[in-house]
This record gives sequence, structure tokens and C-alpha cells, in this order.
Amino acid sequence: SPSFLQIFGMVLALGAFILWIVARIQLADNFSIGAQAHKLVTTGLYVKLRHPVYYFSILALLGIILAVGNYYLLIALLLLVVMEISRIKAEEKILSKKFGAAYEEYKQKSWL
Repeated sequence: SPSFLQIFGMVLALGAFILWIVARIQLADNFSIGAQAHKLVTTGLYVKLRHPVYYFSILALLGIILAVGNYYLLIALLLLVVMEISRIKAEEKILSKKFGAAYEEYKQKSWL
């Protein structure tokens, strides 16, 4: 039978994946692989989280790692965190440049 940590990992992965889908839907046509700025999304999950797609992808992978118990996958998690931080920094620059004061105000109201 699965351990508490495995069950916790499954619940975390499932919850994070569902929230990732919600964030992706709320982002709508503003989603892109490379950092771009079409529209400033500040509704839904984006009210408090500036980059929920990135955060929930990290949490989903962490949940998978806990569920399967393969801690060598922590290397993949570390690489994902580094990649997502890099993407966040690039995106923040582009959003700040395009939306200026509106983006700075949004940053003050949101957590991350």
C-alpha cells in the first residue's frame, strides 16, 4: 500500500496539475513558449500570482517525485526550477517594458 508521502505526492501533483490547467486557460492567447507580452493578465489565479503556470509546473513535478519515490528526479526538479526562474526574469523584463507603471502596480499587489 502507498505510504503517506506517496499519497501526499499524488494529491500534490494532481492539485498542482489542475491549477496549472486553470492558469493556462486564464492566460488564454497570451501563452507563448518564448517571453512575450500581448496583454497583462491580472484576473483569476493571476490576481495574486504573477507566474502560476511556472509555479504549478514545479509543484506538479515535486508531487510526482514524492509519489514515485525516485529522488534522483530531484535533479530534474532543480533544472526545472532554474529554467523557470530564468523564464520569469525574462518575462518580467518584457512585461515591465511593455506595460510600465501598470505592471509595477500589479507587482506590488501580487505575491510572486
